[in-house]
Amino acid sequence: MKQMLLVILSLFILSLGYGQTVIFSEDFESGTPSDQWEPFWDGEEPLSTVAMSSAPAVLLDGGNYVGLLHDADGTYTGYAMAVAGDVTLQNYAIEADVYCYVNNTAGTVYSGLVVYADSSHAGSESAEFYYKLVADFDGSNRFRLYNNQLSMTIFNYTFSHDIDATGYYTTDAWHKMRLEATTIDSNTTRFVCYFDGFPIGTPYYEDTGVDVYGQGKFGLYGSAIANYYDNIVVYDLDAVGVEDENSLPNSFELKQNYPNPFNPTTTISYNLLSEGFTTLKIFDINGKYINTLVAQNQIPQNYTVLWNGTDISGMKVPSGVYIYRLTQGSVSSHNKMMLLK
Repeated sequence: MKQMLLVILSLFILSLGYGQTVIFSEDFESGTPSDQWEPFWDGEEPLSTVAMSSAPAVLLDGGNYVGLLHDADGTYTGYAMAVAGDVTLQNYAIEADVYCYVNNTAGTVYSGLVVYADSSHAGSESAEFYYKLVADFDGSNRFRLYNNQLSMTIFNYTFSHDIDATGYYTTDAWHKMRLEATTIDSNTTRFVCYFDGFPIGTPYYEDTGVDVYGQGKFGLYGSAIANYYDNIVVYDLDAVGVEDENSLPNSFELKQNYPNPFNPTTTISYNLLSEGFTTLKIFDINGKYINTLVAQNQIPQNYTVLWNGTDISGMKVPSGVYIYRLTQGSVSSHNKMMLLK
């Protein structure tokens, strides 16, 4: 009987398929960081590994170790970065569990992710260029998406967006962050931001300014206070060519999630042919409502949403088959996916 169940499960998994390519992953369970990590700035403290028990709180989906990053000696005005990959990388997404602080008494804490980093690239302000998405949960109550050019006395930027963080946090805690970077052409780089599986801000942000940059390493961003990270995954995204820049989807399409099966998060992509109020909802195999990932007016374009395996109350759901349904007006489509713990 057990063998029969395993065969059925295997066939089901094969029928669901797999998604985009993982180009890098790091869970720190070896007890040391991957040798691909390197400090972004010369002479700063490297990314290290500490026991989960040393983190401010236990990450439920974590293991025995987490990553630690901070500018302990203040050499870089209280900020630290660790990067990996190649400076020629384009069109990828980085996601990670990031420990976020709220109104920390030691001062402002920026915790987050980095894309398109190149310490040898010079923008209009200075050298050492990168983009970052950080949580800034102090009095500013925001996420920040911007480029940065370090002069050691001033952090300059020519691309900057503040995203309202109201309702996304209450206290210090682990959160899942994701930042997608896509090079549209030599004049446009596009970013999509997620927090705990939900898109934040506008559907996307584009840098078309004087310092637009379209390639570079991925990484982690921290501060003078100890910052913690785990379950880092970098996905290869489909490139968007020049000929596709102004194109619109030619069909209403809900794509298969990836990865699938998944644990703890999965990505759901879909195309909209027209503008209208759009919902993306999760149900269990019996049709019981689980969560709503999207409920807003959306324009014709391609979208990507992250689900972190939680219900509407933020509680983790059990392993099993789930249905995700996309609806806009009278048009609807659904697919199955499997959470496998």
